[in-house]
Amino acid sequence: MTACSGSKPAQHAADTASVVASRSITQVVADGESCALTSAGLAYCWGGYDSVVRSVPQPFADTVRWQALFPGWRWGCGVSAVGRTLCWGRNRSGQLGIPPDSATAHSLTAVQGLPSLSTIAIGLDHACGLALSGELYCWGANGDGELGHGTRALWEPPGPVAGRVRFFRVAAWSSTSCALAVDGRLYCWGLDHSGVLGDSADVCSEARPATEYDGPMPAVGCSSVPRPVETALRFVEIVFNHHGQPCGLTSAGGVHCFEPREVRQGGSHVLRAAEYQLTGGPFVSMTGGGHWCGLAADSSAYCWGRNSDGELGVGTYDQAHYAPVATPVVGGRRFRTVSAGSGHTCGLSTDAQVYCWGSNDNGELGDGTTRRSPIPVLVRFPVEGTNEPER
Repeated sequence: MTACSGSKPAQHAADTASVVASRSITQVVADGESCALTSAGLAYCWGGYDSVVRSVPQPFADTVRWQALFPGWRWGCGVSAVGRTLCWGRNRSGQLGIPPDSATAHSLTAVQGLPSLSTIAIGLDHACGLALSGELYCWGANGDGELGHGTRALWEPPGPVAGRVRFFRVAAWSSTSCALAVDGRLYCWGLDHSGVLGDSADVCSEARPATEYDGPMPAVGCSSVPRPVETALRFVEIVFNHHGQPCGLTSAGGVHCFEPREVRQGGSHVLRAAEYQLTGGPFVSMTGGGHWCGLAADSSAYCWGRNSDGELGVGTYDQAHYAPVATPVVGGRRFRTVSAGSGHTCGLSTDAQVYCWGSNDNGELGDGTTRRSPIPVLVRFPVEGTNEPER
């Protein structure tokens, strides 16, 4: 297939490249950068920010054995093999669990006051982690109540969200948090970018009339405690894309999303959510970033949404697939997992190889180049057995 410019997609390293280490990969995650974990708990990351380019995977924090990694935008967190939560990167809003500071790159910092976490959702400057008990803990920026602690203090250390609800999934975006209760009901708190909280939210940003330079701005609500979203749907998965739209996966495999719409209410413009369903599926899992992707029961991958850098993996760079219609990733590969980043996607195939596609300015595809690709390319891991960590 050809790109919209009429040129052929850039050629990348052949699938036969030496990637022995990839056969032990158990987790792949994509955000601004990409990271992978091996079965031995070793972490490798590639890509970067600004002028940082890492075009092949490099060992990350190789003195630590990891259970899971959750990289965000210029910072991230992970859970070590012994159950400690460790965070790294910038800390402008206390997202590393310590008082805010202006340092641009903290080394690994142990977050105090947390039980062992099964998963962590990373927002712009806050994080929420799910304990095995179903209790949810959040920390970091809190100006819009995104920690769910019942306050809007500018930042707070880790603490449980308010209420007695037990959760099994959590997602975060910018200054918003959402989670699924054990009965599948969706709860959200923080700034209500998508309008899902409706009239139950407080007004945190007043409506603004049109100016010489901008159009009118609707009022935006917020909540400092988890509030149930008014929908009859029950979900098994919840994710955001990078535009703040939450989408849920039902037990039947359908994808339902909440899109913000401006409506007039009481003489003012406010945001209210409009539900819509994706055309395609059913899916057994889904992921959100600058776009969306899902896995079908036969392990085939589908993506939809923005495609300016080929992040949908459909063989072109055009926007013909922006509509909410699932489109198969080209190549016919089967995947165990896929992860959507801000402008690229990575997946772990059923034959234990790691492929990425989309933007590559900072080496996000891990194939040794900085050329973007609208088709999956093989990530070039170092040979297994090198860079062994200290025990």
